[in-house]
Amino acid sequence: MILGFEEYTHELDYQEKAIAKFIKDVGLGRHPDFPYLTPERPLGTNEFCKQLTKRFGIKVGEERLRKIIGYLRIGHYPVLYQAKSKKDNRLGGYFISWEREKIEQNVKSLTQRGAGVLAAANGLDVLLAKIDSGELQDLPKSRIDDLRNYLDL
Repeated sequence: MILGFEEYTHELDYQEKAIAKFIKDVGLGRHPDFPYLTPERPLGTNEFCKQLTKRFGIKVGEERLRKIIGYLRIGHYPVLYQAKSKKDNRLGGYFISWEREKIEQNVKSLTQRGAGVLAAANGLDVLLAKIDSGELQDLPKSRIDDLRNYLDL
């Protein structure tokens, strides 16, 4: 679980694991009645949740869908994401692909996003060190007045 996001990041329950199995089976061609999750027919997060809720009769929120997708990825299953692109006339959303290039693109994207999160955490960690050293003791608790002056509000 992730601190502050426990409601969304707790372990999958049995229904969510059944949904994960369904998604995996779709990629293996076991549900021809569910013609989505291909690069040509990806599902955006919102539509994916609606489709799963419709199919399983339980509400699947966007945060839990991301948890299910993460569970599948950690288990080495290629549920990928592609951004919408007008240039390439490409739809955005989740899809399943075993193509090396598409998997590599997703690995790179996830790595870059993870690096951004770590950089933000490291910046706040440095701030904590400055607070602990007393370096920032003269700063007022609120800088709103400085901001107002700066922005001429």
